[in-house]
Amino acid sequence: MGGVKKRPFLLLELSVALILMAAIVTILMSSYRELSLAKKALDNDRAVVLQKQRLVLRLEQVLAKIVSWREVKTNQYVFTYNNGPDLEPSFRGEVEAMLYLDLDQLCMITWPNNKEPPRIEVLADQLKEFSFVFFDTEKGLFEKKFPKEKPLMAKCFIDREAIAFFL
Repeated sequence: MGGVKKRPFLLLELSVALILMAAIVTILMSSYRELSLAKKALDNDRAVVLQKQRLVLRLEQVLAKIVSWREVKTNQYVFTYNNGPDLEPSFRGEVEAMLYLDLDQLCMITWPNNKEPPRIEVLADQLKEFSFVFFDTEKGLFEKKFPKEKPLMAKCFIDREAIAFFL
């Protein structure tokens, strides 16, 4: 019977195999690292987009039902709006609220119709500035002052980015 001779692996063959395996593992690890960094960046971007969407949605809910508006100080606006139905009876209907910037957070405080404590909402984080302008239909342009009649549009500038709202 003719048997097949088994020859042992040579040291050179073993070294080449180890070098190839090291190269493959290095490529896989660098790809994994790049994917991990891309996922982290995507998660950060997603959080920023979701925060902005939440802010726009909440401002749309409030500004669409606005009754009166006045700027108290720079970046502080007091207004009255119809809050509609609410789980807490004291916050139903027309309520007074204030938008203000507090330690890089855009906040809205809403005072109830009775002596209960106010409701404070943090609408956005890490903001440097915000302001509003309203479209005056008589003059045909945007102004900082709330017009006599309820405006058709408003623009909110958040860190120099403009967001338009139809009222």
